[in-house]
Amino acid sequence: MVFFVLIFLQLFGFLAKVRDDEDVSTTQGIKILVAITFISFCVYPIMWVLGSEGLSAVSLNFEVGLICLADLVSKIAFGFYLMFGIDSKAEETVDTAERTSLV
Repeated sequence: MVFFVLIFLQLFGFLAKVRDDEDVSTTQGIKILVAITFISFCVYPIMWVLGSEGLSAVSLNFEVGLICLADLVSKIAFGFYLMFGIDSKAEETVDTAERTSLV
């Protein structure tokens, strides 16, 4: 649990640094990525408590299925948002770099 808290402290510290950024679209993109990470990381301890190792409130099949589903959704959502949501800013930066290049 200590590492869980440390990761979130790092994420929210990074988010606080990004808030000072003047670019609103980048700040909004980082907020969404942090939210996806936060929500997906919270599923695993909850399922551990409710699953067979904790309270045994849900069956093992349900626990494994939900963890698998949460894992897929979080990774796919994070990856797609990172690829399509923030990619347009990277393209603008590359175009500017190509115009100012001396080579």
